[in-house]
Amino acid sequence: MKYRPLLFVVALTLASLCGRSGAAPDTVMVPPTITQITMNRADANSDRQAQLKESIAGRSMQVRALLDAQVVGESHTGLLVARKNVQLDQQAIINLENRDRSELFELQATQTAASIPQVALRFYKERLACARKGDWVEHYHINTHRWEWFQWDR
Repeated sequence: MKYRPLLFVVALTLASLCGRSGAAPDTVMVPPTITQITMNRADANSDRQAQLKESIAGRSMQVRALLDAQVVGESHTGLLVARKNVQLDQQAIINLENRDRSELFELQATQTAASIPQVALRFYKERLACARKGDWVEHYHINTHRWEWFQWDR
């Protein structure tokens, strides 16, 4: 009978994990359903996407300045790529932008069941609508089957 106190502690611990007090089993906490968990993740995903989009929008003037100076280009991977030697502060902007874009691509890929490269390419194509004359961008060359850099001429 020396095990009785230990059994009582185990029973009390199990009861507390189930949301019951040691006294009376008045209410039982029900674990969340898969739908609730998925909805919570979706809410967190959309909240994080909104934060990332806001962060990217907040840097748009700095990114535009880098594009205007022709020190970076828009890659088909959806990321900024240095086209010339950049200063440390410019590299910091590039790194922050690429970090946020990469995370956004991952979140959107999980939300849409698309691959990250597909999401990134879609983002790149949307960015082409903002391209100005002289911006460095990539285009797919059919003859060489490679992505090649060129300066936007429209």
